[in-house]
Amino acid sequence: MSSNDLFKSQRDIAKEELSAHPNGLRWITLESEDQLEEIIKDSHQTTQVVFKHSTKCPISKGRKEHLEKEFSIPENNASVYYLDVITHRPVSLAIADKWNIEHQSPQLLVLQNGKVVTHTSHEDITTTVVEDWVAKK
Repeated sequence: MSSNDLFKSQRDIAKEELSAHPNGLRWITLESEDQLEEIIKDSHQTTQVVFKHSTKCPISKGRKEHLEKEFSIPENNASVYYLDVITHRPVSLAIADKWNIEHQSPQLLVLQNGKVVTHTSHEDITTTVVEDWVAKK
């Protein structure tokens, strides 16, 4: 971390992290509770993935980097949302409440047909989790 990084906001750090994905993974930023209804609706057509990320957690950073490096699902087969749990804590809490899933970070949720079909956290977050569910749809 450079001395300039000390003056960056969490939002600025998150934006920089989102711009660095070499394999073409297209993150959709999740910033509002209203988007949760869109995700549920869209999950009837396409698998929806929510990655809850803490910009302060090295495990979360490692899992995010893994997804960016290994994710190979075509964009039309899955939409992948990125939630900065520090900047958008109310959204993270709404997810826990709405889908009755204990908050963790990092955490990955996969939605199909209006429901969370699987979720995982920490080192268990892999591209295989998503790929297996996309193949089932």
